[in-house]
Amino acid sequence: MKGALMSVGRIARAALRRDRRLRVTIIGAGIGGLTLAIELLRQGIDVEVYEAATDPHPTGEAVLLPANATRLLERIGLGPGLAEVSATVDGLVWRDGHTGAAIGRVLSATEYAARAGAPCYGIRHVDLHALLTEAFGADGLHLGHRLVGLTDSGDGPVALEFAGGGTVEADLVIGADGARSMLRDHVVGYDDAQFSGCVAWRGIVPRSRLTLLPDPDRLQLWLGADGHLMHHPVGDGDHAFLLVRRQLGPWVPDSWSWPADPDEHVHAYAGWHPALVQMVSAASGAERWGLFHRPPLTTWSRGRVTLLGDAAHLMLPHHGQGAAQAIEDAIVLADCLASDDDRDRARTTYEVRRRDRTRRIQVASLAAADVLHLPDGPRAQARNKRLGSPDAYDRHLSWIHEHDMADVGP
Repeated sequence: MKGALMSVGRIARAALRRDRRLRVTIIGAGIGGLTLAIELLRQGIDVEVYEAATDPHPTGEAVLLPANATRLLERIGLGPGLAEVSATVDGLVWRDGHTGAAIGRVLSATEYAARAGAPCYGIRHVDLHALLTEAFGADGLHLGHRLVGLTDSGDGPVALEFAGGGTVEADLVIGADGARSMLRDHVVGYDDAQFSGCVAWRGIVPRSRLTLLPDPDRLQLWLGADGHLMHHPVGDGDHAFLLVRRQLGPWVPDSWSWPADPDEHVHAYAGWHPALVQMVSAASGAERWGLFHRPPLTTWSRGRVTLLGDAAHLMLPHHGQGAAQAIEDAIVLADCLASDDDRDRARTTYEVRRRDRTRRIQVASLAAADVLHLPDGPRAQARNKRLGSPDAYDRHLSWIHEHDMADVGP
């Protein structure tokens, strides 16, 4: 697997050095940026990737890859590697956070793959990033390059200035620089991040510590007043969780994360089901995260700069679609650039194909907290009835998971 991926990258680059018709520069070597880089190379477009971190491999985090993401990663050759280091998620369960009773269940792994056309995986972020980095290769990946300035006169290449004084030129710049994107500020003109009113803790817990957990192979959401827990298995059988709680008032710190009492998250959920308490007690809560989102944009480009992933449409994690939407962006943008020599028209086509879908998922993810955090009463009972109905997947999830952007024409 490794040799095949690397040789494809070397062959592609050797050909491109003889024909440099378009220079694409990607800022950010995250999931979306690397997926785009791999697919651009596959389609014969020269690309360079610049990443601020000297070691971009994230630690202590996990990624959910639903079918709308895995089928596209399989397209770029990562299928065998993903299967090897991921856990196949065996369906979804909604639970009452206090009693543990199952509110609703949808689709086994076999049923899901048959419906959606690909599996749903849980994977450690570091493992996914390693697969993407290996597929792209070392050539063209520049670590320790933090973008500090950009000059786009419109008459020639864009000049990109990096900390330390280095400068490069590009015909087209893709801002894949994440939730705190500098290039988003360039396109919009100001920082438009908005606090959602929720804070979160996250962690990965060894399977051996989860002696009380029912349905350990499933993605599960435990619901309750003012909070919820979402968790899923990762490749080695451990479980990654995101614990979300309402916070009254604004987010005051300048940073999006803030030190917390290591047991604050446990105290906040005292009285919830023992399996939930056991899971969150097995991980430190020393860091609390503010959950932010950004409003949908009418345009994702300014001059020769175009946005992708969180930089274009930062969304809340309640649908588990952040990484998947960045991957969808990457494949669509690569297709548009490869099929149209008019780069401005290609970018317009990319935005048209992506704006409505990402906007819908942004809105759905924002609204999900209100649905998941209902107090006991008639509204919660009505929600539980909907989630427990046989058509819950078709009503709430199929439009996200079964959609294949690669099959949608301009």
